[in-house]
Amino acid sequence: KIVVIFSGAPKFFPSEVRAHYGSSLVKSKSAVERGAIAILTFYTPSREQIFPFERAKTFTFNPRMTWVFRPRMTWVAPDHKPFVSGPEIKIWATLGPKPTSFLFSDAEFSYEELMVLAENEEKSPKGFALNKSITMARQSSFEIISSPNVAGLIPGSDPELGEEIVLISSHLDHVGIGEPVDGDAIYNGALDNASGVATMLEVARVFSQAPIKPKRSILFLAVTAEEKGLLGSDYFAHYPTKPIEKIIANVNLDGVLAFFDFVDIIGFGASHSTLGITAGTAAEKAGVILSPDPMPEQGIFARSDHYSFVKQGIPSIFFLIGFGENAEGINGAEVFSSAMQNSYHQPSDDLNQPIIYEVAAKFAKINWLMINDLANAGELPKWYEGDFFGDQFAPNAKKTEAIK
Repeated sequence: KIVVIFSGAPKFFPSEVRAHYGSSLVKSKSAVERGAIAILTFYTPSREQIFPFERAKTFTFNPRMTWVFRPRMTWVAPDHKPFVSGPEIKIWATLGPKPTSFLFSDAEFSYEELMVLAENEEKSPKGFALNKSITMARQSSFEIISSPNVAGLIPGSDPELGEEIVLISSHLDHVGIGEPVDGDAIYNGALDNASGVATMLEVARVFSQAPIKPKRSILFLAVTAEEKGLLGSDYFAHYPTKPIEKIIANVNLDGVLAFFDFVDIIGFGASHSTLGITAGTAAEKAGVILSPDPMPEQGIFARSDHYSFVKQGIPSIFFLIGFGENAEGINGAEVFSSAMQNSYHQPSDDLNQPIIYEVAAKFAKINWLMINDLANAGELPKWYEGDFFGDQFAPNAKKTEAIK
C-alpha cells in the first residue's frame, strides 16, 4: 500500500497531542502498522501558511541546500546500526496541489473538498481508497559523518539526592551554508540557537560559582543535529552518559527572542506535569506570568529537543518568550511573527538584530530559578494522572492529580 496523508494533525486535538500526532515518526509507525511501504504527504491550507510549498520545493531541489528536506539523517548506535523509525517505508514524498488533484480525481472526495475537511475544527474524514496506482523509484547513497554532543555536570551536594539529575538542554547546531540572500550564504543562527546555548552557559556559570551547590546534580547538555530531526538529543536519550532513570526533569532552551521587555513566557509541556507549577512560580518571581501554547498549529511541542526526553517518560518543558503586550505597547506575537518571516533560518539571524541583553538576562534568570527549584525540591516532578504523554511514555511512573 501507498498511503496519502494530510500534513500536520487534526485541529480538534489538544495542542501538544496535536504536535505529537503531526510528527513524521509517529505517522511512519502508524503507516507501517497498516501495511504501508510508501507515504505521500499533501499540504493543508494551514501548512501552506506556515511553510509554503514553493519555499519547501526550493530547498528540496537546490543542490546548495543541505538542510530541511535533504539529505535525510539519522543517528548510528554503538553497534553501528542506524536508527530508523519505520524502515519498511521505502519512499516518503511531499506533493504540491497539481499532482494531488490528480490522485483524488476518481476518489470519494475531491482535492478541493479535502482542503475544506482538513481545516475542520470537529472531525476529520475517515480513510478511503483513491482508485489509483503509482510507480515510484529512488536512488540512495550513504555517508557517515560525526558531530558531538557536549555535556557538563555540576554534582549535587546531597549524598542521596545528588544521584538524581536535572537536565538542561539546548541545541548547538544551525543550518550552515545555503542559498545566498543578498550575497550572504552563511546561516548564522544567532537566535536559533546560539541564544539558547548562551543562556544555558550563563545558568551553568551562576551555579558553578555559587558557594552552596544544589542538592541534586545538574547536567548541561548542548546537543547536535536538532535541525536534522532532534538527532543529538534522541541519541543521548537512548545512550545517556548517566542512567536515564536518574534524570528527573528536562528544561529545554531554543531561541530567545530578546527584542522587547516581555510580560509572559510560554511553557510548552507545562500542562502535563507538576513542572508547570514550578515554572509558574519561577515566572512569578521574575515578575511575569506563564502562558499556554498560543500557536498549536505550529506543532512546537514535538519540534525541539525536550521531546526526545518526553518519549523516555521524563517530565519536560520548553520555554519561549510570550506573546503578551507590554506597557510600551509592544506585542510579543508580532515580534515572533516578524522573526519567523525575516530571520528564522535565514542569513539575517545574526548579531545585527536589536537584541536587548538585559531582557536576555531576565529570561536566563527564569531558567535559573526553575532549575534551582527542581534541584532543591523535596518532591520529584510527576506526570498528571490521565495525561496523554505520561500514560503513553511513562505508564508505570507515579502520577498525581492536576490542580484544578
